[in-house]
Parts: sequence; C-alpha cells; structure tokens
Amino acid sequence: MVPPILKHRVGGLEARRAGGATAGFPTIARPDTGEWACALRRTPVPSTERGDSFILQATLGCSWNACTYCAMYRGKRYQVRPLDAVLAEISEGSGRSAEEVRHVFVADGDPLGMGLDHWEPILRALAASFPRLRRVSTYATARNLLEKSSEELDRLRKWGLSLLYIGPESGDDVTLRRLAKGASTAEHIEAARKAREAGMEQSLIFLLGAGGRERSEEHARASGRLATAMDPRSSPPSP
Repeated sequence: MVPPILKHRVGGLEARRAGGATAGFPTIARPDTGEWACALRRTPVPSTERGDSFILQATLGCSWNACTYCAMYRGKRYQVRPLDAVLAEISEGSGRSAEEVRHVFVADGDPLGMGLDHWEPILRALAASFPRLRRVSTYATARNLLEKSSEELDRLRKWGLSLLYIGPESGDDVTLRRLAKGASTAEHIEAARKAREAGMEQSLIFLLGAGGRERSEEHARASGRLATAMDPRSSPPSP
C-alpha cells in the first residue's frame, strides 16, 4: 500500500510534504517473477491523476537511486525490461481495455533513460493499441533529459511522449546537494528548456520542508524562482 502524500498542484506544479513516502503507484505484483505488472487503474493514481490510465512497467527501479529522501526503489536493481515483455503487456492491456484507456504512464523511476530503440516500438505500439489515447507520460530527471540530444527528444515527442514529471524537489543548490538529486538548479533549467523546445509538457514536483528549519526560507524562495525559470506548461487533465 502506498501511504498518502500531501500534494498541492497549481498549473504544472506539484508539491509534496517531506517526511512521508514519495510518490508511487499501487501496482500488481507477480508472485512468480517478483516483477510489477501494468494495470488499468479505475481509481486515480498519484501522478497521472486519472482513472482511465494504463501503467506500463518499462523499467524496474531507478537508475540514479541515490536521493536521500526516497526509499521507493532501494530494494530494486535497476533494469530495462525486455522489449518483448513490454510489448506483450501492451497487447494484453489492449485486449482488455482498448477503448477505455486515454492516458498511459510509463514506469518506473526514470524511464526516459531508456534508449530510443526501446522507446520507439513502445510508443508506436501504444498509439496502435489504444485508439482513444490522448497522452503518454513518464518520470524524467534532469540528468537523463540532458543525456538525450534535442533530436532524440523531438523524435520521442513525435512518437507520442507528451508529458514529463520532473522532480527538482528544491531550487536551493545547498538543499539539492543534501538531497543528492544529482543535478543543480542550472542543470534543471537547461533540462526543462530542452523538453520545452521539443514540445513536451512538464509537471514539476517540489518537496515541502526539504530545506529543514535551517534553510526553510532559502528553499521556499529558490524553489519559486526555479519553477518560474523552468516554465512548466502542463494543461489541466482533459475529460
């Protein structure tokens, strides 16, 4: 069970309270393999906030997995799932709910790090399998955005990846180092610019209280500045 998280969303911004579990998804565990199965959620899930969403497990764990506040992926060894297995789950999901799915979230921690040789067949299969599909989203980090070329991001957007959930958590570089985010404010701004120029929407996530008492004001003010500089453009969920 995923504990509740206090979140606040304005436009493309989301805040979550420090001290609780980080965002995650209630998923279905396969007892035979220990892997996570994708599932159509008929109740809203934390990041997609949709009841007509399909969660597709394309990777396991997080390639960074060093953030001090997040224990969600500690017990998972990061790996990209075999493409055949992912495509089979898309086919299975389409067979059950082809007309119901409008939004797909590609999991786990930072699937944007996958190569285009995985992303292209996955995105093309999603478009072909779900005729009412409106949005494909995923988590992204500044690190894996910066690792992708502008041309690669353009191609991902063309194939259907339209929304990135990015968690700077703070705009204060001292706090970012304490959180071990692996990227500075300047790198987050550059990553957001690349995503925006590729035509991808962004939903930013900030961690309330991450600066502690010592840097509470610095964290709050710097986070506001970073959110402005990253210029998230995430439209409200469509009906």
